[in-house]
Amino acid sequence: MPREYRHIQQYEKEIIELWEQGKTLREIAEKFGFSKNQVQEFKTRYNRKQRKLASGIVIKPKGRPRKDGTSLPPSIQQLSKLSQMQYEI
Repeated sequence: MPREYRHIQQYEKEIIELWEQGKTLREIAEKFGFSKNQVQEFKTRYNRKQRKLASGIVIKPKGRPRKDGTSLPPSIQQLSKLSQMQYEI
């Protein structure tokens, strides 16, 4: 039975926990219905992001800067500072 579509980043915590427990990429992929390569690429992106955060590099959002000069969409600017920081990460 096909699963409902969810982005692999929505499973981030579960994937990292299983990985730390010593599960193989193939076992993790089978559990969530992804391919081994998808999990491997996710792990690579996750590790790269963690290295940048550990070294103090600010992770910038992808894409072109906004024309009005604001870095966050208006819907996010209305939220608390903590929520804005979570959005940026």
